Amino acid sequence: MTNKEITKGFDEIRQLLRQTVEESKQRSEAADRRSQEFDQQSQDMAEAADRRSQEFDQQLQDMNEAAERRYQETSQLFQEIAQQFQETKAFMQENARRMRETDRRIRELTNLFTGQWGKLIEALIEPGCLKLFQDRGINVTKSTRHVGSSQNGRHMEVDILLSDMDAKIVVVVEVKTTLQVSDVRDFLSKFDTFLDFFPQYEGDTIYGAVAGVQIDEGVSEFAYRRGLFVLGLGREGLVRLLNDKQFNPKVFNH
Repeated sequence: MTNKEITKGFDEIRQLLRQTVEESKQRSEAADRRSQEFDQQSQDMAEAADRRSQEFDQQLQDMNEAAERRYQETSQLFQEIAQQFQETKAFMQENARRMRETDRRIRELTNLFTGQWGKLIEALIEPGCLKLFQDRGINVTKSTRHVGSSQNGRHMEVDILLSDMDAKIVVVVEVKTTLQVSDVRDFLSKFDTFLDFFPQYEGDTIYGAVAGVQIDEGVSEFAYRRGLFVLGLGREGLVRLLNDKQFNPKVFNH
Protein backbone atom coordinates (compact mmCIF):
# COMPACT_ATOMS: atom_id res chain seq x y z
CA MET A 1 0.00 0.00 0.00
CA THR A 2 1.34 3.35 -1.00
CA ASN A 3 1.55 6.44 1.15
CA LYS A 4 -1.09 8.04 -0.97
CA GLU A 5 -3.48 5.21 -0.34
CA ILE A 6 -2.68 5.23 3.35
CA THR A 7 -3.27 8.99 3.50
CA LYS A 8 -6.53 8.59 1.65
CA GLY A 9 -7.62 5.89 4.05
CA PHE A 10 -6.87 8.13 7.07
CA ASP A 11 -8.78 10.96 5.42
CA GLU A 12 -11.79 8.73 4.94
CA ILE A 13 -11.58 7.54 8.56
CA ARG A 14 -11.34 11.14 9.82
CA GLN A 15 -14.25 12.06 7.58
CA LEU A 16 -16.27 9.15 8.94
CA LEU A 17 -15.36 10.11 12.51
CA ARG A 18 -16.39 13.70 11.90
CA GLN A 19 -19.69 12.51 10.47
CA THR A 20 -20.21 10.18 13.41
CA VAL A 21 -19.40 12.92 15.89
CA GLU A 22 -21.69 15.34 14.03
CA GLU A 23 -24.49 12.82 13.95
CA SER A 24 -23.95 12.05 17.62
CA LYS A 25 -24.01 15.74 18.37
CA GLN A 26 -27.19 16.18 16.37
CA ARG A 27 -28.79 13.17 18.08
CA SER A 28 -27.72 14.53 21.47
CA GLU A 29 -29.14 17.94 20.69
CA ALA A 30 -32.37 16.32 19.48
CA ALA A 31 -32.46 14.26 22.66
CA ASP A 32 -31.86 17.42 24.71
CA ARG A 33 -34.68 19.20 22.88
CA ARG A 34 -37.02 16.26 23.44
CA SER A 35 -35.95 16.16 27.07
CA GLN A 36 -36.62 19.88 27.44
CA GLU A 37 -39.94 19.51 25.66
CA PHE A 38 -40.81 16.59 27.95
CA ASP A 39 -39.74 18.58 31.01
CA GLN A 40 -41.86 21.52 29.79
CA GLN A 41 -44.80 19.26 29.13
CA SER A 42 -44.32 17.66 32.55
CA GLN A 43 -44.15 21.10 34.13
CA ASP A 44 -47.22 22.27 32.19
CA MET A 45 -49.11 19.13 33.24
CA ALA A 46 -48.03 19.59 36.85
CA GLU A 47 -49.08 23.24 36.78
CA ALA A 48 -52.36 22.31 35.12
CA ALA A 49 -52.93 19.56 37.72
CA ASP A 50 -52.08 22.01 40.47
CA ARG A 51 -54.51 24.57 39.04
CA ARG A 52 -57.21 21.90 38.77
CA SER A 53 -56.48 20.79 42.34
CA GLN A 54 -56.72 24.40 43.53
CA GLU A 55 -59.92 24.90 41.52
CA PHE A 56 -61.34 21.66 42.95
CA ASP A 57 -60.35 22.71 46.48
CA GLN A 58 -62.03 26.09 45.89
CA GLN A 59 -65.15 24.45 44.51
CA LEU A 60 -65.20 22.03 47.45
CA GLN A 61 -64.79 24.95 49.86
CA ASP A 62 -67.56 26.86 48.08
CA MET A 63 -69.81 23.80 48.25
CA ASN A 64 -69.04 23.34 51.96
CA GLU A 65 -69.73 27.01 52.64
CA ALA A 66 -72.97 26.84 50.63
CA ALA A 67 -73.98 23.65 52.48
CA GLU A 68 -73.18 25.32 55.81
CA ARG A 69 -75.28 28.36 54.84
CA ARG A 70 -78.16 26.10 53.83
CA TYR A 71 -77.81 24.16 57.07
CA GLN A 72 -77.87 27.39 59.08
CA GLU A 73 -80.84 28.69 57.10
CA THR A 74 -82.68 25.37 57.48
CA SER A 75 -81.85 25.23 61.18
CA GLN A 76 -83.14 28.79 61.60
CA LEU A 77 -86.29 27.91 59.66
CA PHE A 78 -86.93 24.87 61.85
CA GLN A 79 -86.40 26.97 64.96
CA GLU A 80 -88.90 29.53 63.67
CA ILE A 81 -91.39 26.77 62.81
CA ALA A 82 -90.91 25.22 66.27
CA GLN A 83 -91.46 28.64 67.85
CA GLN A 84 -94.59 29.20 65.77
CA PHE A 85 -95.82 25.71 66.70
CA GLN A 86 -95.33 26.43 70.39
CA GLU A 87 -97.10 29.77 70.04
CA THR A 88 -99.94 28.13 68.09
CA LYS A 89 -100.18 25.33 70.67
CA ALA A 90 -100.29 27.88 73.49
CA PHE A 91 -102.95 29.87 71.62
CA MET A 92 -105.06 26.76 71.01
CA GLN A 93 -104.75 25.71 74.65
CA GLU A 94 -105.77 29.18 75.78
CA ASN A 95 -108.61 29.22 73.25
CA ALA A 96 -109.77 25.80 74.45
CA ARG A 97 -109.65 27.02 78.05
CA ARG A 98 -111.70 30.07 77.15
CA MET A 99 -114.19 27.92 75.24
CA ARG A 100 -114.56 25.62 78.26
CA GLU A 101 -115.04 28.64 80.47
CA THR A 102 -117.60 30.06 78.05
CA ASP A 103 -119.43 26.71 77.90
CA ARG A 104 -119.45 26.58 81.69
CA ARG A 105 -120.92 30.06 81.94
CA ILE A 106 -123.49 29.29 79.25
CA ARG A 107 -124.53 26.14 81.15
CA GLU A 108 -124.77 28.11 84.37
CA LEU A 109 -126.86 30.79 82.68
CA THR A 110 -128.99 28.17 80.94
CA ASN A 111 -129.54 26.27 84.18
CA LEU A 112 -130.31 29.53 85.96
CA PHE A 113 -132.71 30.62 83.23
CA THR A 114 -134.32 27.17 83.00
CA GLY A 115 -134.68 26.95 86.74
CA GLN A 116 -136.07 30.45 87.11
CA TRP A 117 -138.34 30.00 84.11
CA GLY A 118 -139.61 26.70 85.52
CA LYS A 119 -140.31 28.36 88.85
CA LEU A 120 -142.18 31.14 87.05
CA ILE A 121 -144.34 28.67 85.14
CA GLU A 122 -145.08 26.71 88.29
CA ALA A 123 -145.95 29.96 90.06
CA LEU A 124 -148.47 30.70 87.30
CA ILE A 125 -150.02 27.23 87.45
CA GLU A 126 -150.10 26.55 91.19
CA PRO A 127 -152.33 29.30 92.67
CA GLY A 128 -155.56 28.28 90.93
CA CYS A 129 -155.07 24.52 91.14
CA LEU A 130 -156.73 23.88 94.47
CA LYS A 131 -159.96 25.63 93.55
CA LEU A 132 -160.13 23.97 90.12
CA PHE A 133 -159.96 20.50 91.63
CA GLN A 134 -162.23 21.44 94.50
CA ASP A 135 -164.81 22.59 91.93
CA ARG A 136 -164.57 19.08 90.40
CA GLY A 137 -165.30 17.50 93.79
CA ILE A 138 -161.69 16.57 94.56
CA ASN A 139 -161.22 18.00 98.03
CA VAL A 140 -157.53 18.83 98.11
CA THR A 141 -156.57 21.56 100.59
CA LYS A 142 -152.77 21.77 100.45
CA SER A 143 -150.46 22.69 97.56
CA THR A 144 -146.69 22.06 97.66
CA ARG A 145 -144.07 22.71 94.95
CA HIS A 146 -140.88 20.74 94.32
CA VAL A 147 -141.58 17.73 96.48
CA GLY A 148 -138.58 15.39 96.25
CA SER A 149 -137.59 12.01 97.63
CA SER A 150 -134.49 9.79 97.32
CA GLN A 151 -134.41 6.03 97.71
CA ASN A 152 -131.44 3.69 97.16
CA GLY A 153 -129.47 6.24 95.17
CA ARG A 154 -132.44 7.19 92.97
CA HIS A 155 -134.41 10.43 93.10
CA MET A 156 -137.90 11.54 92.15
CA GLU A 157 -139.25 15.09 92.22
CA VAL A 158 -142.84 16.22 91.78
CA ASP A 159 -143.46 19.72 90.39
CA ILE A 160 -146.71 20.33 92.32
CA LEU A 161 -148.36 18.04 94.86
CA LEU A 162 -151.97 18.68 95.88
CA SER A 163 -153.12 16.74 98.93
CA ASP A 164 -155.54 16.43 101.80
CA MET A 165 -154.59 14.21 104.70
CA ASP A 166 -158.16 13.80 105.93
CA ALA A 167 -159.66 12.94 102.56
CA LYS A 168 -156.69 10.74 101.64
CA ILE A 169 -156.51 12.30 98.17
CA VAL A 170 -153.36 13.20 96.24
CA VAL A 171 -153.01 14.93 92.86
CA VAL A 172 -149.55 14.78 91.26
CA VAL A 173 -149.03 17.64 88.76
CA GLU A 174 -146.31 17.76 86.09
CA VAL A 175 -145.64 21.27 84.69
CA LYS A 176 -144.04 21.99 81.30
CA THR A 177 -143.51 25.17 79.32
CA THR A 178 -144.50 23.30 76.16
CA LEU A 179 -146.38 20.07 76.85
CA GLN A 180 -145.65 17.26 74.39
CA VAL A 181 -146.73 13.64 74.03
CA SER A 182 -143.31 12.45 75.21
CA ASP A 183 -143.75 14.49 78.40
CA VAL A 184 -147.05 12.73 79.07
CA ARG A 185 -145.49 9.29 78.54
CA ASP A 186 -142.58 10.13 80.86
CA PHE A 187 -145.00 11.39 83.50
CA LEU A 188 -147.14 8.25 83.34
CA SER A 189 -144.04 6.12 83.92
CA LYS A 190 -143.46 7.94 87.21
CA PHE A 191 -146.49 6.24 88.74
CA ASP A 192 -144.82 2.84 88.39
CA THR A 193 -142.48 3.79 91.24
CA PHE A 194 -144.29 6.73 92.85
CA LEU A 195 -145.14 4.86 96.03
CA ASP A 196 -141.57 3.59 96.32
CA PHE A 197 -140.48 7.19 96.78
CA PHE A 198 -143.58 8.43 98.62
CA PRO A 199 -144.82 5.45 100.68
CA GLN A 200 -146.75 7.80 102.98
CA TYR A 201 -149.46 7.96 100.31
CA GLU A 202 -150.01 4.20 100.28
CA GLY A 203 -153.78 3.57 100.26
CA ASP A 204 -154.62 7.16 99.19
CA THR A 205 -156.51 8.02 96.03
CA ILE A 206 -153.84 9.22 93.62
CA TYR A 207 -154.65 11.26 90.50
CA GLY A 208 -152.36 12.65 87.86
CA ALA A 209 -152.41 15.98 86.04
CA VAL A 210 -150.25 17.59 83.35
CA ALA A 211 -149.99 21.35 82.82
CA GLY A 212 -148.45 23.48 80.09
CA VAL A 213 -148.25 27.11 79.07
CA GLN A 214 -148.35 25.85 75.50
CA ILE A 215 -149.80 22.46 74.62
CA ASP A 216 -148.95 20.76 71.33
CA GLU A 217 -151.78 19.68 69.08
CA GLY A 218 -153.33 16.37 70.13
CA VAL A 219 -151.55 16.23 73.49
CA SER A 220 -154.62 17.17 75.53
CA GLU A 221 -156.64 14.35 73.95
CA PHE A 222 -153.73 11.93 74.42
CA ALA A 223 -153.48 12.75 78.15
CA TYR A 224 -157.31 12.75 78.50
CA ARG A 225 -157.59 9.20 77.13
CA ARG A 226 -154.98 8.03 79.66
CA GLY A 227 -156.94 9.37 82.59
CA LEU A 228 -154.94 12.52 83.28
CA PHE A 229 -156.23 15.96 84.11
CA VAL A 230 -154.95 18.64 81.73
CA LEU A 231 -154.27 22.20 82.93
CA GLY A 232 -153.61 25.17 80.66
CA LEU A 233 -153.49 28.96 80.76
CA GLY A 234 -156.41 30.98 79.50
CA ARG A 235 -156.22 34.30 77.69
CA GLU A 236 -156.36 36.13 80.99
CA GLY A 237 -153.29 34.24 82.18
CA LEU A 238 -155.36 32.20 84.65
CA VAL A 239 -154.99 28.45 84.90
CA ARG A 240 -158.00 26.41 83.76
CA LEU A 241 -158.95 22.76 83.64
CA LEU A 242 -159.34 21.53 80.06
CA ASN A 243 -161.15 18.25 80.87
CA ASP A 244 -164.91 18.26 80.32
CA LYS A 245 -167.46 17.35 82.99
CA GLN A 246 -167.77 13.80 81.67
CA PHE A 247 -164.06 13.08 82.28
CA ASN A 248 -163.39 10.05 84.48
CA PRO A 249 -159.86 10.33 85.94
CA LYS A 250 -157.64 7.32 86.42
CA VAL A 251 -156.69 6.40 89.96
CA PHE A 252 -152.97 5.50 90.16
CA ASN A 253 -153.04 3.24 93.20
CA HIS A 254 -150.51 0.41 92.83
